[in-house]
Amino acid sequence: MASQIETFQLGPFIAPRIWTGLWQLSSNAWGTAPVSKIRQGMAKHVELGYTAFGETSFLQTSAAAADRNKRYADHYGTAEITFGQFRSSLPTTKQVLGATKWCVFRHVTVSRSTVLSAVRERMERMQSKSVDLLQFHWQDYSDKNYLKALEILRDLKAEGLVSAIGLCNFDTIRTDEICTQLGPGVIVSNQVQFSIVDTRPLHGMADVCEKHEIKLLTYGTLCGGFLADKWLGQPEPDLYSGNLTPSQRKELYLLVRFVVMFSCDLVANEATLEARDWESRNISKTTARCLDSISRQETIKK
Repeated sequence: MASQIETFQLGPFIAPRIWTGLWQLSSNAWGTAPVSKIRQGMAKHVELGYTAFGETSFLQTSAAAADRNKRYADHYGTAEITFGQFRSSLPTTKQVLGATKWCVFRHVTVSRSTVLSAVRERMERMQSKSVDLLQFHWQDYSDKNYLKALEILRDLKAEGLVSAIGLCNFDTIRTDEICTQLGPGVIVSNQVQFSIVDTRPLHGMADVCEKHEIKLLTYGTLCGGFLADKWLGQPEPDLYSGNLTPSQRKELYLLVRFVVMFSCDLVANEATLEARDWESRNISKTTARCLDSISRQETIKK
């Protein structure tokens, strides 16, 4: 079975196209299970050829003390620790890839010690001598220190503490800027949301990734499972129902939002086409514009 898994090149790694996310370890909202059962599930994925795992670790830096930063770093539970323990239990012949994140949501004074501390904490929790793929997120684009942080990460990569550097939820402009400034081969990926409903990466991001030869690692691709046949013909679930997982609640919110936006765009486009059709029948351009404006106003009211 594992030999049939489609793979791709990601920096120095050969990775399966489908990854196993560990967001499910974020809270009891997903349900609970013994660590032994979690490891069994991870082992089953590895045996089937799904050897890449993605953890999430947030460092929400503020003026608080360092011990508070560690609490923030564990925002999504013990995913790094669980993965590290699992991988350490495997035979050395098993090649398993672990991706994690360093996310900065508040102001931080960027220095080598700050970045090195974040990297070493990832290494300690994942029980590794280096971080396989460190995905970097920076919330405030008005603070250009994300470039300095990434330059330090590039230095740490050269020192062997990080095997590959990726971005997480960076927009098109900043992705192009970063890849241009750091040079070719430094950034290997950008993790963004992408599905048949949310196609935003197709409008610029994909071109930038192709330009700089970096990969898109996408999440939400199956819309939280709502693309499955089991939902065909079913009523829209309650967003706050206890029957939905955190992922499904997020995806349901986005689905409804995008469907509403798409519907409004369709109505507006139809109104524009109708106005143009009237115009083609020798109705004055002024009248056509008025019809178009009225139609758009009705769309907004609806």
